[in-house]
Amino acid sequence: MPTSGPSDAEAAPQSRRGLLLAVLGLTVSGVLLLVAARLQLSPQQGSQPAEVDTETGASLLLAMGWLLLAAVAALFATTGPVRRIVGVVICGAGITAAAVLGRAIAGGEEGWALWIATGLIASGLAVATGVGVARWGGRWPGWSRRFDSARGTARKSSPADPVDQWRALDRGEDPTR
Repeated sequence: MPTSGPSDAEAAPQSRRGLLLAVLGLTVSGVLLLVAARLQLSPQQGSQPAEVDTETGASLLLAMGWLLLAAVAALFATTGPVRRIVGVVICGAGITAAAVLGRAIAGGEEGWALWIATGLIASGLAVATGVGVARWGGRWPGWSRRFDSARGTARKSSPADPVDQWRALDRGEDPTR
């Protein structure tokens, strides 16, 4: 009878893909947070923090970086369709960050072209990460399922006598299950 879950041969590449996308999401969120922090510094003021400029949307970019960081944490806490929804949220955060940075380019932000380009690359990677999670995330195994007992196996009551527990260990049985 076919099973609905992935086989062991399919589960390994899927979990590696999931780990790769999670690491990519962490990297992207860190880069966006760094870009947002740099865009809040005015070229005229040097290293002194400037007020949040609504034209560049640095505060919105900062929020998208934190949202991506929280979404990557949610990848580890969710399974199935909820994980796919997290992928859509990641994709939306990447699109929003790209729109904010595109607006900064249209606003003529001089002296920050490298940071804006870096942010656009990170936004594109965030969209790719979100699409990957939305596409494959529902099939990834849950992290807590790794050590769960197989379905259909009934739990045996553990022997009350310590000698019987030692005998069960000698037979290769786990007396705690």
